[in-house]
Amino acid sequence: MMTIHEVAERLRVAISTVYALVESGKLGAFRIGPNEGAIRVSEQQLETYLESCRSLPQSDPAGILAE
Repeated sequence: MMTIHEVAERLRVAISTVYALVESGKLGAFRIGPNEGAIRVSEQQLETYLESCRSLPQSDPAGILAE
């Protein structure tokens, strides 16, 4: 599990951006501990978010990118 700070470092974005992604529901997270708890993000949650951001095709069956 990663902290908000660790996720921000991995994504190379501001910590406030990660908080906004979590609050908007775009990036899944867990709250661990009493009261509202500390926010933690799993590798799977981060991978799911990154897949949802994909803008380039995963494969190139027509060979377009090979040119």
